[in-house]
Amino acid sequence: MGRLSLRVSCRMRLCIFAVGVWAGLLSALGADSGLLVFANGPEIAYSRSAHFDQPVVGTRPRLAKETLLYAEFLVKYGMFQDYLHYWIDRPLFWNRATRPEKFAYETPASFGVHGAQLVRYGLDGFDIFVNKRQVSTLSRLDGWFAAAGTAQLNVLPIVSYGEAVDKSGPDVKAFAAVVREMQGSPRATRINGKVLVPTYNYRMFKAAQHRQFYADLVRELGNSDFVLCGDIDMAVLRRLQEAFHQQGALTAQQQTELEQALRDVLDAVGGIQLSATEKRRNPKGQYCSYYDLSFFDAYTAPMIARLLSLPEYREKVLGFYVHQGYVNHFTGHDHSEEGTFTLRSNLASVMRLNPDYLIFFEWNEVNENTMFQPTVWGGTLAGRILRWHSRLMKGLPPDPFPGDDTSVPPLALTYRATAKCGELLHFEVLNVPDGVWTKPMSVQLSFSDVDGQTVAAFPPETIDPSKLGSVDYRLPSTALPGGTVLVPSLTVDGKAYAGFSPLRIDPSVSFVYKTVRHSLRDLAKPQRVTAEVKAKDKGVYDYSLQADFGEPLASVELIENENEQSACGTEGEFDFTSNVVVRLAFTVPRDGAVRGGNLRVAVSGASGCRFAPLWLANVDAGRLTPLKDAEGFRVRTLFWTQETAYIIQVPKSQIGSAKIVVELEKQTGFTPAVFAVKDLVDQGIAGAVMNANTSFRVDARRIFDVPSLPPQLGTATVNWRGTTETRTPYPVFHFRAITTSGRLWRSRPFRPDALPAVDTTVPVWDEVLERPSTAQTPGALVPVLDYQFDPTAGAALVNGHQPFFNAHLGGGIFYCEAYSGIDKGRIAPGCRVPAWRQEEGRWCLAFDGVNDYINFPREAFPQAAFTLEMEVKPQYDPAKPMTLFRHFSWIRGSLSLFIREGELFATWGDRDLTREPKFTTGLKVNNGEWNEIFVSYDFRELVFRVNGVEKRMPWVGRAYAFKPAIFGGHDKTELGTGKVPPSYFKGLLRRFTIRHNAP
Repeated sequence: MGRLSLRVSCRMRLCIFAVGVWAGLLSALGADSGLLVFANGPEIAYSRSAHFDQPVVGTRPRLAKETLLYAEFLVKYGMFQDYLHYWIDRPLFWNRATRPEKFAYETPASFGVHGAQLVRYGLDGFDIFVNKRQVSTLSRLDGWFAAAGTAQLNVLPIVSYGEAVDKSGPDVKAFAAVVREMQGSPRATRINGKVLVPTYNYRMFKAAQHRQFYADLVRELGNSDFVLCGDIDMAVLRRLQEAFHQQGALTAQQQTELEQALRDVLDAVGGIQLSATEKRRNPKGQYCSYYDLSFFDAYTAPMIARLLSLPEYREKVLGFYVHQGYVNHFTGHDHSEEGTFTLRSNLASVMRLNPDYLIFFEWNEVNENTMFQPTVWGGTLAGRILRWHSRLMKGLPPDPFPGDDTSVPPLALTYRATAKCGELLHFEVLNVPDGVWTKPMSVQLSFSDVDGQTVAAFPPETIDPSKLGSVDYRLPSTALPGGTVLVPSLTVDGKAYAGFSPLRIDPSVSFVYKTVRHSLRDLAKPQRVTAEVKAKDKGVYDYSLQADFGEPLASVELIENENEQSACGTEGEFDFTSNVVVRLAFTVPRDGAVRGGNLRVAVSGASGCRFAPLWLANVDAGRLTPLKDAEGFRVRTLFWTQETAYIIQVPKSQIGSAKIVVELEKQTGFTPAVFAVKDLVDQGIAGAVMNANTSFRVDARRIFDVPSLPPQLGTATVNWRGTTETRTPYPVFHFRAITTSGRLWRSRPFRPDALPAVDTTVPVWDEVLERPSTAQTPGALVPVLDYQFDPTAGAALVNGHQPFFNAHLGGGIFYCEAYSGIDKGRIAPGCRVPAWRQEEGRWCLAFDGVNDYINFPREAFPQAAFTLEMEVKPQYDPAKPMTLFRHFSWIRGSLSLFIREGELFATWGDRDLTREPKFTTGLKVNNGEWNEIFVSYDFRELVFRVNGVEKRMPWVGRAYAFKPAIFGGHDKTELGTGKVPPSYFKGLLRRFTIRHNAP
């Protein structure tokens, strides 16, 4: 058995379980439980549950001829944009060939790809957000549908109150412009001859305002040939939901209040639209919150059914938003997909009311991963589920998903591809009936290791193919060591189905809570394949893949952990063998945005360099004009908070003399930035502020992974070999192939480097037992982020573990970083970057106490156990608290440290919002002197130490969310610092270390 996938520390593990823990695990997991036995390894208690209750369409008389089904479309995400490395997923049917010559958010060809998939799903059209400035989008989409051959699809506008309001109320003319456009459109959605117009943020205003607004809108249009749909007062709904969960039922008075809230909508406008779900979470359980339908099923649904049967409301339209999850790897606010159960249970609840329309939220929101469109991680499984429900609601029998091979069972497997020690592992085996398979299936889920050896299997299941539903297994990860890699497979009626994504358990890091979904019919089946990845030098690997897939390929990629490392067919575009490849990115706070910036990028001391823009979503990198007198380019475009990025390739033979020189021409107050390529090779990263007044900055980073989406290959066979580099310690690789038809195949995983045979114990939070526990892991995998104080990196700090955790001096202003979205006036103007200074023969950073800080990326400071060490020389005012460190963006993470009245003071942002703990340590921090500060946490105790004096405080809590972290300050007052906002740190810093473990 492969030692690297399952570390055999089972003697210790079984001793732990022997002391009464089996009983606790079985109790926590539920009655239908068992033991999953690993070969030469641990035995793990698991729970099994089955969900095969069949959805039923209700008997409420619809106003629409049949339930209309729409997916919410965002025009800003085209099929051609570069989704790699920043996003955790991407469209399955991406196509760089649909990219225009000049920047655009969408193109007709790209939109046609979306439309074709919508037809496969059995949906009726797209709904889109519009306001008076976007009315032309409606007519443009109309033409795009026709050009794509999807003229049967309709457009449903959603008018946002949030984008069409003034101080007195909604903008009548703005709404009228949208309604008028749709009244003249052949692609508008009509119910009983009236144009359907859902709304967004309807609850911004009260019932009386809505009644007046509706009357004004009818007057402005000169007709009432439209149906405006509104939403229930959310403050009322949330209060009643909380009462329900606390009391177990609503009182008669509370039921009357709910009825009145519903009547307020029905009396004001032509219909009501709701989200049936509410988001709840167990602070001691799994990280993600979950979607709860119990209040809706018990009270809202029967009350709506009764009201809509009354004579005064029989002509009112009923619609729902339908959710399948919300997984935002930037914010940390994640709502669980539960495999596909969130989606299926949401649909089951709303279908009982036989609604007039449903809106699937959303089609292509990449950053929040609410996507219903086919994706690389999700395949077409969401579409298969929607098509099955669509046909049920339209009175049609199940049928195969278009393009399916019906000799393959209609089954799917879902699970998370990554988890950290202590988190719950959930595997869902799902059946989506197709009307073809009728004989009961024998199905078994098993696991293999990195050597391809089967190491564990659940007992076989019998599944009826005529029923929609799933068998689910849940098990704790605490018995599996950090670094474990497992590959699931399904055996159906004796035939094995492989090619699934590996599952990797990380010792301490987790910010990807998205489910990877595999329909068996989405699995590509290579006719022959030979794959290999071998270590060549430290951080350098040779790889090869020879395969015949029997159908045209869109891409073949080498995946490092979960990251696209290399892509077949891009070697001529990005030559990592001969060149040093640098990513150059520009950001500026919103109040300092540069419009029409004349950027000049040149490489001196080298020839034969290559330059290209990155097509990041929502960012116009401009069209590059080559320099006539040097190696480089000019570009004129908008620079703002989101990164505007370019790729520079410099021949390795010339890096000794090569320098990248960046200038903003014809702009006052800007100084050039110069990066020596040799320093980038040595350090990996460097940053510079080009305008001290606005904090306009440029960050240069040497990269080793393919920066852009690959062009489609179009061939069925591949003979691919190459060499790649990575700075990830002990990476796990696998190959991924995607066919043009959307089928996927993953090779077995490879871990080319042998892990040192030194294990360590890490404290973890056991999400099953809901209490602190421990796990084993190879010590080499536990991050130790020892930041290097070296001015060579300029406005950046390099850590000794992995480039992902490198920090920025200042910066952190793009989406969901610690300083994103801060308006002018909320932070003092200036460059925000502490100055490099030498003191006592050591480099340190000098903070001005006004706006200087360091931004650490998400999970640099983990949700897991930690040790934080720093050396500071503060200059504080004893009368005002001063910030040292915050695990925080706009919303709390966990630890915040302050100097208050000359002593170390801490607060904690807990997942249980009823607690706001504060820790007065009594440890003196010497003013104007060097202080060694130490904080550690093991889920049982916080340890504070200043200059060798220690204070221990019992504490059992969890981080509210994973977040970026800050040394030096933040503009938002947070727990426990009193009425006086804390100041930014003023003084010197010369050492900063984060360990993902406690002593």
